Amino acid sequence: MVKLVKENKDQWELSTSPAVLAVIGDLKEGREAADGEIPLLEYAPNSEHAQAMRDLAKELAV
Repeated sequence: MVKLVKENKDQWELSTSPAVLAVIGDLKEGREAADGEIPLLEYAPNSEHAQAMRDLAKELAV
């Protein structure tokens, strides 16, 4: 199962239509924030997950 997921992820990242803007893994802070129903940027504003979300927002705002 893990191999299939990795292969699909690799193919997806190589896709150019539409372009891949971000890959956000299953990070602990994201799960904890969701479980507690707390916005990620409030729960863990300095986390890798929060920074990835900020970067994605910047890309989409252009």
